Amino acid sequence: MEKIILLSMQPNKNIDIMINGHRELTIERTSRTIKADVLYNVLRYSRGDTYSVEKVNETGLDIPVLDFFAELFSDICRRLNSISNGEEEQITEQEELNITDSETVTIPDNYQVDTDELPF
Repeated sequence: MEKIILLSMQPNKNIDIMINGHRELTIERTSRTIKADVLYNVLRYSRGDTYSVEKVNETGLDIPVLDFFAELFSDICRRLNSISNGEEEQITEQEELNITDSETVTIPDNYQVDTDELPF
């Protein structure tokens, strides 16, 4: 099944994640993290699924933040698509990650956020 993932920056700086038009998750502006198990459940991967990632930021807010999550989803989807197409990548020891349900992905400190738009 083809799944289109849309990441949309909202005016309140929350990021909505939609798959095929259904909102699956909201990443709150106050906690820009996503747990691995939540990400897994949002994608609902089944063998043969293919993914594409799109992003929308009509307000132009926190562009680096949306880009970060779009790149994260794009990388995961690229790997899932290769599995679905029978082109499983060989992951080197250095790339191998042991992700547990409690691990999270957080925006790195070097991402700049437009502080002029902060309410305080």
